[in-house]
Formats: sequence, structure tokens, C-alpha cells
Amino acid sequence: METLDDIRSILRDIAIAQREADVRSQQHEEVIKALREENEQRRIAADERDKLLDKKIAAVSEQIGGIGNKFGHYTEALILPSMDRMLHERFGGQLEHISTRVRRRLGERMIELDDFGYRNGDINAAYVVEVKDIVKERHVEQMLRILADFPDFFPEHAEKHLYGIIAGIGASDDVQRMIAGAGLYYADITDNIFTLVSPHDFVGKDFRRMSLQSA
Repeated sequence: METLDDIRSILRDIAIAQREADVRSQQHEEVIKALREENEQRRIAADERDKLLDKKIAAVSEQIGGIGNKFGHYTEALILPSMDRMLHERFGGQLEHISTRVRRRLGERMIELDDFGYRNGDINAAYVVEVKDIVKERHVEQMLRILADFPDFFPEHAEKHLYGIIAGIGASDDVQRMIAGAGLYYADITDNIFTLVSPHDFVGKDFRRMSLQSA
């Protein structure tokens, strides 16, 4: 039979065990709280990094857009006088009309020409110019698609001889050979003006649909 002292000893042990359990529970809660605070700090830091990254991306995108716009305005300012001059020197005869950034829709389709010039009369020819920075192979393919679609979007010029010119600030030798092989002219920027650099004896392909159908 347990004595009073035994009961007191048991109660004392229970009290000690309870205190130890309370201490462990408090320590556990403090650890959880610390982990939550650490995770929250990490989340806040990650959010700040994401915001900073977004700002940097936005700034770079704006700079890239600005560069593109500057290049577009630069080439647009150059192409108008240069295109008339170089076509007159190469093909003879002044252009009657030159336009930049020409867009036209046909149903859900749309075509966009960087620069477009034409002449009626004896020459009766139209010239489509695509302006790029560094000319790549895909730009040649893009130009060929534009020339193939041109008569559909511009039926008033479908009877004209049609020539394509790719202009840019540079193109590798392989790309220039690809341009010539496709029957396109290549113009480069020299002394702040566009100049045809295709060999003088090079004869570009006439992309007029009538010529293609009769070939």
C-alpha cells in the first residue's frame, strides 16, 4: 500500500514531467514560429527580387523597343531619298510613289511592307523593300512569302513587274548568296544611305504573277 510520501513523490514526478512537457511544447512552438518567420522573410525577399527582376526586364524591353523604334525611324528617314536614288541609278527612271510602313488587309489576312515604290508607264514596275538590322535566312523566306502574296493584296499593281529588295546594316556572305539565289536584290547602309550592293550584272527575278504563270 502506497504511503502519503509515495503519493507526493508520484505527484511531484508528474508535475516535473508536465513542466518538461510544457517546456518542450513551448520550444516546439518557438521553433515553428521561427520557421514561419524565416519563411515569411524568404517570401518577402523573393517578392522583392521578383519585383526587381520585373523592373529590369521591363527596362530592358523598353530599351530594346527603343532601339527598334530608333532603327525604324532611322531607316525610314534614309530609305525615302536613298530608295529613289538607287532605283533610278540601277533601273532608270524616277519612282512616281514611295511609301513606308504600308499595311493592307484582305479578310483576316494582313500584309505589311516596310517600304514600297512603283512607277507606271514604260517601266511599269513595283519594288518591295524589307528593312532589317542584321539580315537572316528567315528574312529571305519572309520576303518571298510577301512577294507571293503581293498581287492578292495589291491587285491594282498586279500587272506591274515586281522586284524584291532586302535592305539591312549587314548580312553574312552565305545570306547574301541566299538572297541572290532567290532572285532578290540586297541593299546595305553605306555612308548613312542605302546602296544596292548586288553585282551590277545581277538581274533580279520578276515576281509578277503573270511572269510566274507563263514561266
